[in-house]
Amino acid sequence: MSTLLEIQKKLQNYLLTGEGNVGSYLVIPPSKILKDRLNIYREGYYLRLWFLLKEDYPTLKRMMGNKIFERIARQYIDAYPSRYYSIRDTGLHFPEFLKKEYPRFPAWAELARFEQILKRLTFEEDPRPLQWEDLQNIPGEQWGELVFHFQPTLRQSFFLYNVDEVWKKALNKEKKLFFKKQEESKAFLLWRKNMHSYFMSINSEQLCLFNALQSGQSFSDVCEKMCEVIAEDEVVAWTAQTLKTWVEEELFSFLLPSGEGVA
Repeated sequence: MSTLLEIQKKLQNYLLTGEGNVGSYLVIPPSKILKDRLNIYREGYYLRLWFLLKEDYPTLKRMMGNKIFERIARQYIDAYPSRYYSIRDTGLHFPEFLKKEYPRFPAWAELARFEQILKRLTFEEDPRPLQWEDLQNIPGEQWGELVFHFQPTLRQSFFLYNVDEVWKKALNKEKKLFFKKQEESKAFLLWRKNMHSYFMSINSEQLCLFNALQSGQSFSDVCEKMCEVIAEDEVVAWTAQTLKTWVEEELFSFLLPSGEGVA
């Protein structure tokens, strides 16, 4: 006699793979066709996960169309059956699945990655942001040693297609949406602020600044680094103004004097 746990595992295996003999453990339905009853559970499993994917990737679903999205979602669910206690991780591997299985449509994978980052940011907690007033209270002679620390939800990513434009137009319910390949990948910063997900594109100079700050360089070292891409007589003003904008966008959590580590 099988234990309850063994029966549950056999039913789970059938739902995930369609394989295994579980009919002997089920009550025969009025239709006398046991497979109909099993398919109710199996289809319910697919429909639940398909609904989650649809909610996580609404713009991608619109760009693919309902039928194609549903077909690809089923392929993904078969390739990556749910192994998580939390259903919010159902689509965790969807972008890489699209990149691998549909290389002829690279914009799909990029849009999926874009939507995934925005969605997962909603699960993060709002950090306490650094305020511009905090900087105004610091004496000018101490600025050179300051090290800016980005807030923990901040993500950096690159996209070769105009996924941000497509996403915005879909949000505004515009009818005509088109993927467009750009001349080169564009850098983006994505983060959480006030319980919402935000993003901005950054140019090459801003990317250089981001990388310097990310590496833990002090303000004076950052300015020296920026002299490689900006005229020397403009570096301090440009860097200070860019930092002010990023502080107002709540990209930073705190700052420390150079040489002091995070506790």
